[in-house]
Amino acid sequence: MSEEQYSGKPLAYLDQNILDAFLKAKDENKSFIEEFKSKVQVVYSDITLQEIHLAGSEYSQFFLQLLQDINAHHISIQIDQNWKPTNTLRGSLKSPFHHYQIFLENRQYDEMLVQCKMNTFALYGGIKDFHQLADQQIINQHNLLNDLENQLNILKEIRNKDPIVLQFIKQKEEELDSLKCKIPTFENSVTFSTEKLKEANCKLDAHLAFRKALGINIDKIKEINFPNVIEKIWKSIQLNNNILKNIEFHDFCQINFDPTAYERELTDFEKIHALYSILNLIGYMPEKKVKNEAKFIASDRDISHVAYACLCSYFITNDERLLNKSRAIYEYLNIDTEVLEISVFK
Repeated sequence: MSEEQYSGKPLAYLDQNILDAFLKAKDENKSFIEEFKSKVQVVYSDITLQEIHLAGSEYSQFFLQLLQDINAHHISIQIDQNWKPTNTLRGSLKSPFHHYQIFLENRQYDEMLVQCKMNTFALYGGIKDFHQLADQQIINQHNLLNDLENQLNILKEIRNKDPIVLQFIKQKEEELDSLKCKIPTFENSVTFSTEKLKEANCKLDAHLAFRKALGINIDKIKEINFPNVIEKIWKSIQLNNNILKNIEFHDFCQINFDPTAYERELTDFEKIHALYSILNLIGYMPEKKVKNEAKFIASDRDISHVAYACLCSYFITNDERLLNKSRAIYEYLNIDTEVLEISVFK
């Protein structure tokens, strides 16, 4: 974990249900929490702060105080010079209250980020108006480009003479101009993809049609046990689909390379997002009530928790569905993170 060059206790990323249990712990359990934090270094991410924000202002301060009391460190994924994620964590010793304030100050992109996930939401039958979906995605793209242009104008007004800053501004202006030129192509792609999503949902919700087309029996998938869960699931799918018999699961999921830069291999952080989504579609420990937008977005936060935890020693959750899916993914990617229930530490 960079920045402070941390070399202390093993990192433990806690699911929100663990923090909630800690917050509600009675006096007789307080000693366990103290013992627990003596064994590990608790860490949290901006996704944790999202969960805290959604708990409401009445409870957010209690959660933040809890993070401070257990000496939790904020973590984020380090970005390379091309603004791509790396497999390195950046840690911060600053107060959870400090990071929460930064989180609140940077929420102007929340709605845009939610809209980016709506194509996946459509696979679960959650979208009724596909024209509105297309219009909103196009509007969001224009808003994002306008925001980027405004940010560049602010940098230019500062009149910084640093050659690195000037080169950065020039580079981003060129990239922005290129993006603007691609807007018509983007709009056509959005219209095409939303029409295809509409067609995919015409008889069955698209995820159910997907399972039916592949001959997937989720009751049979439920019976698959560790080890090598994902490999076993994939073999069972291949048995019903000759066209897939020579295709590896990672190729099916398209997780080998960055589609925007083929020379770059995706990080584990990125692969986890893809694998988790595919496991949901296939029906391994599937999420419930995903037609409900709030439930769907909550499930998406779970994916991010699993992704952040892959760079820690422990991912701790009492959610059985999340526990099994994260174990299966870590096993498949040869990630050393242990997925445990909190009771293991008692």
